[in-house]
Amino acid sequence: MLSELNGIEIAELILLIAGAVMLIASALAVTARRAWGRRLRLEQPPPNRLEPSDLLLGFIAVLLLPAVAVALSSEFDGADGSTQPPDDALPIAATAQLALAALGQAIGIVILLGIGRERFSGGLGGWGLSARSAMRRLGSAALVYVMIWPICFGLLHASVWSIRWVWPGFEPDEHSTIEMLMRAETPAASRWLLIVTAAVLAPFAEELFFRGILLPALAGRFRSTWAATMVTAIAFGAMHYAVPQTVPALIALGLALGYVYLRTRSLTLSILIHMVFNAKSILWLALGAAS
Repeated sequence: MLSELNGIEIAELILLIAGAVMLIASALAVTARRAWGRRLRLEQPPPNRLEPSDLLLGFIAVLLLPAVAVALSSEFDGADGSTQPPDDALPIAATAQLALAALGQAIGIVILLGIGRERFSGGLGGWGLSARSAMRRLGSAALVYVMIWPICFGLLHASVWSIRWVWPGFEPDEHSTIEMLMRAETPAASRWLLIVTAAVLAPFAEELFFRGILLPALAGRFRSTWAATMVTAIAFGAMHYAVPQTVPALIALGLALGYVYLRTRSLTLSILIHMVFNAKSILWLALGAAS
């Protein structure tokens, strides 16, 4: 019962109830106004001149650059000429790998910003990016997250249940970032790099590519903006295949983010929602470790 729950579990329950209530209230309000057709209508993305080469370059920037940086950093030569570092150098090597991965993501973001500035009418502003509106939209991002979370939470647990039904004894793996943050031996520098990467760089890069480039490119070729939004969401979820139980939940998140972008034309808002989504998981982990 409630008395058996810890503080994090109670906070999670409150968050889920608040999100469910908001979702139901919103659905009832839209139904009462007979506004579902208007609410579900998705406009075309901002005018752009995206080319297939932009998709390839964006894919390289968001997915391959960090992986290449980590692969290069793994070529660590010890004093004896071997590729395995001594035990006391392992924390330093791990931090260096994380730093290079973060650098790869930062370079990828710069490349994606360059694509957006050149290919969208009005540059970054026409693309939907505005640093000045970020603080103003942060409250909206938190509100949207609260409404999305019950759906993602339900899909996550339904996925685990479904996998266990097919594969009894299945124990879901944690995301590699969560695993590293949970290890007591992880250095402080590595922890900060993990937090910055997970809560800032990854959401920024992924939204610039998936909602900022892939979705508009597909919308220009599909007859339905909903079809383009769905395909983009599936691609976004599939990118996280390493933790399979999260894929359906992340597809739902991607669908919501695509909807928000096309309804508001604010890439800033979709980035902030994604950042709140990731940051909340890290905050819950930190609070759980401190309790």
